[in-house]
Amino acid sequence: SSSSPNSTNNDAGGGGSSTNTRDAANLLTPPPANLHNVCAPETIDTKLEDCEDACWPSDCCDFPVELDLSCMEGNQADCQLYHASCHILTDKDTAAAAPKKPDDATINAIPKAPFDLQRTCYSDNLKTVDGFAACKEACNPAECCFDGQSCFHDNPEICKQYAPCMVLSSSDATNDVITKEVIEKCSKLSLSTLQGRTSCRGVCSH
Repeated sequence: SSSSPNSTNNDAGGGGSSTNTRDAANLLTPPPANLHNVCAPETIDTKLEDCEDACWPSDCCDFPVELDLSCMEGNQADCQLYHASCHILTDKDTAAAAPKKPDDATINAIPKAPFDLQRTCYSDNLKTVDGFAACKEACNPAECCFDGQSCFHDNPEICKQYAPCMVLSSSDATNDVITKEVIEKCSKLSLSTLQGRTSCRGVCSH
């Protein structure tokens, strides 16, 4: 969700310095408490470099969960906190195309997250069409917590309940997994046998 850092100093880090490194386990450094101020829309033009440096650790949140480079699994809450402020780095040049922020009534009407959302949006479930659809449906009521005009800061307690929905950020890669399965099971060679046709029909029926 951000560019590589331009310096080793992290003004958003509460006074400390950052080495801009991450260990081999891709553990995610929690976001600094003042991240929202560092990446605020009204100051981004003058604090762009500070915002980039503060957001850099969250790059691993953007990798599909299937990859070793990803730190999403188990860190959805921190990835969500980063996204709520760091999305400005990718959205600031496309503001005209960004969705309009909903009104206060809509923001306050976001329901509590389903109690089983963590299970519904578990990364393995997203590898199937049905599993992906179930997670997407469960997360739809809180869409504004994640889109380009994030309402996260207007209703943080409710939005935080939807942290498991962050795995949908790798939906493109997940869909690639599903597409690959369809291509393999519905190939010309596969369709030449009864078993292959049955297999293709099965994967396409979801």
